[in-house]
Amino acid sequence: VLIQVFTICALFGLFFYLGLNAYINLKEIGKDLSFEFLCEPASYDINQTLIEYNSRST
Repeated sequence: VLIQVFTICALFGLFFYLGLNAYINLKEIGKDLSFEFLCEPASYDINQTLIEYNSRST
């Protein structure tokens, strides 16, 4: 049981470290931690497609 508790604590610690690191680095470059980019159009066009598609398509 002790090994399981240690493993869970280590995993939570790892996820906390990775999340905090991402938050700090994004804050330093002036970006928000969000999914707002999913609603914005792409800043480049797709050249080769099987169906008609461009950067404004959803």
